[in-house]
Amino acid sequence: MQMGLMKINDWDISECNARLWNATFKHCEISNENTWISGALSPILFSNEVTFKRLKITILVKGSTRDEILQNRSTLLSKFIIPVTLKMEWFSHNFYGTMIKHSETENSKNRFHTVEIELEGVETSEIKTTSVKDTKEITIEIEGNLPIPIILEITPIEGTGVLNITGCTIEPIKIKKTNQGKRIVINGMTGEMSEDGENKAADIEIWELPHLFPGENMITLDYAADITVRYQARYI
Repeated sequence: MQMGLMKINDWDISECNARLWNATFKHCEISNENTWISGALSPILFSNEVTFKRLKITILVKGSTRDEILQNRSTLLSKFIIPVTLKMEWFSHNFYGTMIKHSETENSKNRFHTVEIELEGVETSEIKTTSVKDTKEITIEIEGNLPIPIILEITPIEGTGVLNITGCTIEPIKIKKTNQGKRIVINGMTGEMSEDGENKAADIEIWELPHLFPGENMITLDYAADITVRYQARYI
């Protein structure tokens, strides 16, 4: 069977004499609050909420002795203590998640073992960037099939009292006290808001973090600025 390459947070598993043997995706789990009240003629239906995607990987670990294989297994598993981004040779997308279960089999005590790891998280594309200079709008085509958080970067051409941003939240984002040439970052992944690296949260009125939907999206400003949007497509 052909073995595959894999990186864990850009660390190559070949460093511990391991190769990817198999990877199995399960589509995202869903949940909802549907109900049918006693006596009612029709149910009350709600949109589904998408939760974690599951991934099961099997990794073959080799060594010249059983002790060396055990050490390689230990090194491999230590990389999964924190959230990981997995890049696998057989897949064009990445998987970002955490380990929830693992098991090991000593197929041949002194030649190779297999490590089976289950993770939950999200399937994503690589980070993509769209930028336009000196504009009041930017159009972005989102691949994938799930809504995604974005990192929004705005560098005003001129300072303004209030800058309104629409198209990436239900209610407009209002930024007070913008300054010419100072980059404002609203990170929809972490919730951080800054201006040239300094905390800007007190000057930003926002009711939800910026996000976009699959397909064409347009973000508009009421004053010209350099606009950059960074994002990763997601898949159910």
